[in-house]
Amino acid sequence: MNNKVILKFEEYLKDSLGLSVKAEKWRGGNSLPFFLLDIYDMYQVNILDRPFILIQPKNEEELTPAEVRHHFKLIQEKSGQEAILVRASIASFNRQRLISHKVPFVVPENQVYLPDLGIDLQEHFRAIRSTPEYLSPSAQLLLLFILIHRIKTPKSAGEYARILGYANMTMTRAFDELEASGLVEISKSGKERILHQYRDWKELWEMAVPYLRSPVKNEIYVKQASENLYHHCYKADLTALTEYTMISPPKTNVFALGTEDYRYLYKNNELEIIEYPEEAIAKLQEWKYSPKFLANEKTKTVDRFSLYLSFKNEEDERVNSALKELIRGDQW
Repeated sequence: MNNKVILKFEEYLKDSLGLSVKAEKWRGGNSLPFFLLDIYDMYQVNILDRPFILIQPKNEEELTPAEVRHHFKLIQEKSGQEAILVRASIASFNRQRLISHKVPFVVPENQVYLPDLGIDLQEHFRAIRSTPEYLSPSAQLLLLFILIHRIKTPKSAGEYARILGYANMTMTRAFDELEASGLVEISKSGKERILHQYRDWKELWEMAVPYLRSPVKNEIYVKQASENLYHHCYKADLTALTEYTMISPPKTNVFALGTEDYRYLYKNNELEIIEYPEEAIAKLQEWKYSPKFLANEKTKTVDRFSLYLSFKNEEDERVNSALKELIRGDQW
């Protein structure tokens, strides 16, 4: 299917409501009056496990809301399914009239009006905005970025998306998670959602720890690597802990890099991976988020908070002692 408006409809429901839907050409048109098939293209879609027929006008001329409501009634009678009007644009006065007639419609990237799904959508939002057990990698990165850079100035999801290299909707979901966890407050300014951080920095960290996980996604050993490796990597694990504390350095240096950098190096054959550590020149940690946004660029070392989290559930007393030093009170 290459209908741009319907593709944007799918993307819009995903971005605005967190709903993954797939529209397919509706094959039941034979049951409808022929004049409807001349006016509309029709697609089948399931939203929250309920079937709907998307009707998209074939030309740009807007029908009156009363006409559309009459067409919806015919479609429902003949097919047994509810319909949703999908248009690239609808004049504002017609939107109000469609709403007054309770005609469901979607204008991709602009407005959703689905009254029959109102209760279901409330339950959907309640589920996705309930308190998370753990923060997602993007939400964890955002929180640590605020913590490390001591950001008190309110910023929007769009601003953080640009800073951290995420899509706007990814940051919007990160805002939802942080708000649901009670770690920050979110307000609205026009269409923008704004994040506020009022807590003491130590209090914020201590409140956040239960929601945070190790950033380490995967570990590998490398026997050979190009010089390019060290432009993408940051000291991590015991190698980084040596930079922050008095602990002895490991025999094999450990470095961290984000998934994109790891894939780039792997794809360009700049890593010779081996199974056993004895012959390795380094151990690489692939992180769930890029360490570069939080790292100390002068020493090329990962941040102390992510480093602390990478040792969660560590049993070595020597390491635990160093971790206490890493997050000691006089650094706040």
